[in-house]
Amino acid sequence: MLTLTRERLRASPKRLPAGVEFQVLDLARDSAAVVDKQVAVDESRDEPAGYRAFAERQMQRYAAMQRAGLGHWLGLVANVDGRPVLAASCGLFRDAASDERLGRFQYVSTHPAWRRRGLCTALVHAACRHGFEAMDLRTLAMVADPTDVAIDVYESLGFRRGVSTWQFERAPR
Repeated sequence: MLTLTRERLRASPKRLPAGVEFQVLDLARDSAAVVDKQVAVDESRDEPAGYRAFAERQMQRYAAMQRAGLGHWLGLVANVDGRPVLAASCGLFRDAASDERLGRFQYVSTHPAWRRRGLCTALVHAACRHGFEAMDLRTLAMVADPTDVAIDVYESLGFRRGVSTWQFERAPR
């Protein structure tokens, strides 16, 4: 697990490309685009149809949390030939049961067609600022695979490694 406080947030070395903007997404309107992006990101899954159904249910849960004021789904939206395209997104939600003002990132991802442009760095930086400024969070947490290249992105922004977590997954039959 990685954590970040406002004081440790470093300036983003990446700027958004022209035509790409950071937005707080409305999951009542934008959840289909988020699910489409997630399915594209995880296209190597054994059961793509099952994964899509899972992602749709997850977005319904996040939409309910958003309506309850517990957080936001955030995105980088690109203007492609006059139409909006979701290039990258993540969730940032608070722990409602705690007074610690802790926010946790959910599913940080970039669409495969938009990778290697610095969008993940720009998204996470903008989401951190949103969490500290708009959501009044004190600490942000992110669970990430310590061997994934994204760890370097998070650490470049000031996140520090903390406790380790484990995940078990049953192989499909």
